[in-house]
Amino acid sequence: MCLLKQDLVYEIMTSKLENTVVFEMSQGYFAKFVIVTSADSVRQISGISTKILETLKKKGYYDITIIGPADGGWVLVDCIDVVLHMFSNEARAQYKIEELLEVNAKKIERLEDLSNGP
Repeated sequence: MCLLKQDLVYEIMTSKLENTVVFEMSQGYFAKFVIVTSADSVRQISGISTKILETLKKKGYYDITIIGPADGGWVLVDCIDVVLHMFSNEARAQYKIEELLEVNAKKIERLEDLSNGP
């Protein structure tokens, strides 16, 4: 299992992100894993993406690029082998990226939202 993926999933699950789906991509795809998640507001996306970047850098991951202003409703965190898409609920419904990813995914895992506690 990819340690970076585990670290990203942990950060997602302890944040206010929801409806998280992890796609394990087929061989030959540009990333091993693609994670899609969403938040209630663009403000949350901005804050959480910054927090994730800082946390991953503290853990020694430096090849990370954040693409897109959160005010557009979509931020992409490119970690080479793992790509994280964070959407506002509206943008996620509009772009329907899961439909595109399902074509090249060999495994799909839907994660439950743990941020709200038991």
